[in-house]
Amino acid sequence: MLEPVGLTPAEEAVYRLLVTLPTASADEIAEQSGLTAAKTERVLAALKTKGLASATDRTPHSFAATPPDVAPIAICPLVPGGPSGSSKEPTAALVRGSSLLEALVALFERYWEGAVPLHVSGSGMVSGTDGSPNGHELSARDRQLLSLLVAGVADKAIASQMGLSRRTVQRRIQAMMDLAGATTRMQLAWQAARRHWM
Repeated sequence: MLEPVGLTPAEEAVYRLLVTLPTASADEIAEQSGLTAAKTERVLAALKTKGLASATDRTPHSFAATPPDVAPIAICPLVPGGPSGSSKEPTAALVRGSSLLEALVALFERYWEGAVPLHVSGSGMVSGTDGSPNGHELSARDRQLLSLLVAGVADKAIASQMGLSRRTVQRRIQAMMDLAGATTRMQLAWQAARRHWM
C-alpha cells in the first residue's frame, strides 16, 4: 500500500510496526516482524534515510516512527501513465525535503489563500463555484456602481450620478470588496469579472 511513496514491502511492514509502538529495539522489531536481524538493520537504515524512522540516543538503540506530518515528503499526482507509462495507471512523484518541496508548499499555500469555497448542499449540488458565497448576487444598484467604478469614474462623480452620498458609495465599494475577498479596487474589478458581476 505504501509502495507509491517508495517503500518496499519489508519497509512498510516495519514502519507499520513502529507506528504501533512508542519505541522498539532492532531485536524486538526483528522478532515481531519475522525478519532476520541483518534484514531488520537494513530496513531500519533505509527508513532512517527516508526520514520515516529515528533512533534514540540510548544503548542499545531503540527506534521510533517519525510522524507523517514531520516526515519531509510530498506525494504529487502526475498525469496518468506519465510520459511513457500506461494510461490506465496513475503515477506520482515523491518529493523529499528540499527547496523544491518548500516551493511546492508555498505554491499550494498561495493557491489556497485565493481559492473559492465550494458549497455542497445535502443533495450533493455544488454552488458557489464563481466565488459568490452561498450564491449571493449583487443588486442592480451595486452592479451599476461597480460598472462605473471599473470604467474609472471617480467616487464623487459616481455619487452624484447615482444620487448617493460619497460616503455611501465608499461603503458600498468596501462591502463589495469584503464580499469578493479583495483588498484593493483593482482586485475587486478582477473578482467582479471572474464572478460575472458585470
